[in-house]
Amino acid sequence: MRWLIILVSAICLFSKPVAAQEKPKVFVELPETQTILGQPFIVRIKILVPTWMPSPPDFPSLELPGLMVRLPERASQPISQRIGTETWSGVQRSYRIYPLQHGNFTITGRTVTIRYAVAGTIDAQSTKEPLPDIKFNVVIPKDALDLRPLIVARGFSLEAKTEGAPELDIGDALVRTITARIEGTTPVLIPQLMPTVTGNNLREYSDEPKVRETEELGVLSGTREEQTTYLAQSEGAATLPSVRINWFNLETGKVETAEVPAVSLTIKSSPATGISPDNIPWRLVLGAVVVLILIAGTVRSLAPWTSRYISERRERWLASELYAHRIVLKAIAQRDLGAVFTALDQWRTFFAPLAENELESALTQLGLEQFSSKNTRPNSKSWTALSKLYSTLRRNAQNRLGSRAKNTELPALNPDWRS
Repeated sequence: MRWLIILVSAICLFSKPVAAQEKPKVFVELPETQTILGQPFIVRIKILVPTWMPSPPDFPSLELPGLMVRLPERASQPISQRIGTETWSGVQRSYRIYPLQHGNFTITGRTVTIRYAVAGTIDAQSTKEPLPDIKFNVVIPKDALDLRPLIVARGFSLEAKTEGAPELDIGDALVRTITARIEGTTPVLIPQLMPTVTGNNLREYSDEPKVRETEELGVLSGTREEQTTYLAQSEGAATLPSVRINWFNLETGKVETAEVPAVSLTIKSSPATGISPDNIPWRLVLGAVVVLILIAGTVRSLAPWTSRYISERRERWLASELYAHRIVLKAIAQRDLGAVFTALDQWRTFFAPLAENELESALTQLGLEQFSSKNTRPNSKSWTALSKLYSTLRRNAQNRLGSRAKNTELPALNPDWRS
C-alpha cells in the first residue's frame, strides 16, 4: 500500500494533462490552388482547442487588392476533431473569394485571436496564433487571353432601350439606357457600356452607373445599367453608336458576342425658328402693345400716390419704438458705448420715466472698463449683462404701459341694461 501511494503521488507531481499543455491549432484548407478569373473558390480556416471556447475567435480579413471576399450563408460552424487520444473542439469559417485580376496571390501575415478555457479550471486565456500562408494562382482561359475587356462568365447579355423619337427638333431630348447582365460572377467586372457620340449635333448628359448584385445558392450575378440623355443641338443627322462586347462562356468554352445595334437620328429645325412676316400673329402683337400702354399709364398715374404712401410708412417706422429698440440692440452688438448712450436717449422718449438703476450701473461699469487708465476694452460678460438688463427693462416698460391702457378704459354706460 505504501509503494502504491508513492507511485500515485509521483504521477500527480510529474505528469500534466496532455490537453492542458497543448496550444490551439489553426489550419487552412484550400480545395483548389488554381482558379479562373472572376470565378469563386472557397478557403476554410479551422481553429481547434483542447478544451472549449467561451467566445468566438477573432477571424482575420483576407482582403487583398484584386480580390473580392464574401462570407457565404452559415459561414461559421462548430466542429470537433480527434487529435491523438483526445477530441478537440473548435469552429470553422468559410470564405468565398472572387479574383478580379489574374496572377499569383499570397495572403500572409494574418493572425487569429483565440480565447479558450484552461483545463481543470473555469478560467480562460487568450492567445494570438499566426495563420498559415494562403497561396493560389488565378488564370485566364486560353481562348480569352485576347479579350478586351476581359469578361469570363457563365452568361452575359446586353439590352438597350430608347425613349424618344428618332426624328428630333432642335432642343428635343432622347434618353438611351443600356443594361448588361452577367451570371456566375460579380457585375463589378462589367466595363463601361455607353459609347461617346461624335459630332456636334448632340450634347450628352450621363447619369451615374447603377450596379446591382444578386446571390442565389452561393452564385453571384448582377447587372450594370447606364443611362444618357442626348439633347439635339443643331440640324443634321446623328448616330448613337452600337455596343459590341466579346466574352468567354464558361459553359461552352467559347468566345461569344453580345451586341446592341446603333440608333440613327435626324435633327431638323424647330418650327419656332422659321418665323416670317407672313405668319406673325399681328392681332396678338397689337393687343400686347395696347395692354403694355395701359399698364404704363396706370403705373404713371399711381406713381405720386405710391411714393407718398411709401414715404409716410418710412416716417412712421423711423419714429416707432421698435425702430429705436433695434438701434439700441445694434449699438450693443457693435459694442459701441457712445452709440448705446445715444440710442438709449432716443428709446426712452417712448416711455414714462423708468427705474434704470441697474442699467445705469451696467453702463457705468462699461465706461470704467473702456476709459480706465489700464487702457483695456470691456469684456464680453459686461456687454452680455447690459443686453439682458436692457431687454428686461423694455419688457417691464411695455407691460406697465399695457396695464395703464387697461386702467384708463371707461366702464359701460349701462352695464345692466340687458336685465
